[in-house]
Amino acid sequence: MKGKIRSLTILIIGLGLICGCAKNGPFSPGAYTTGKIIGKVTNSSNGEPIKEASVSTSPGSWVVTTDDSGRYTIFNVDEGDYTVTAEKSGYRRNSVNIEVRIWRESVADIQLTPLYPPVCLPPEGAPEEPCP
Repeated sequence: MKGKIRSLTILIIGLGLICGCAKNGPFSPGAYTTGKIIGKVTNSSNGEPIKEASVSTSPGSWVVTTDDSGRYTIFNVDEGDYTVTAEKSGYRRNSVNIEVRIWRESVADIQLTPLYPPVCLPPEGAPEEPCP
């Protein structure tokens, strides 16, 4: 019986050390003390998502890229106030201010304005018309 209790004690201590020493383990001192930023980057002219836009925070050193639907997520953001900036070649950079709280999703949707108007070329022989 003493052998079983000793083995169980060693197992419990070992698991505690493994979980407690992990950087983001459930029992680590810093676990569950951050929030995350989510959002979507879109074209201000037509509302279309902008893929592969760069999204960064200030303060902080987080930089992520939007997916094909213009969405992004920044994980493990410390609680506080941030400026979130999106940029992509061909668009004017834009920023929004947000507040991040622990255990929460903070939404930072950003619209980018195209730098140049769209170019519409009519089919050969067709009369010129404004772009839709």
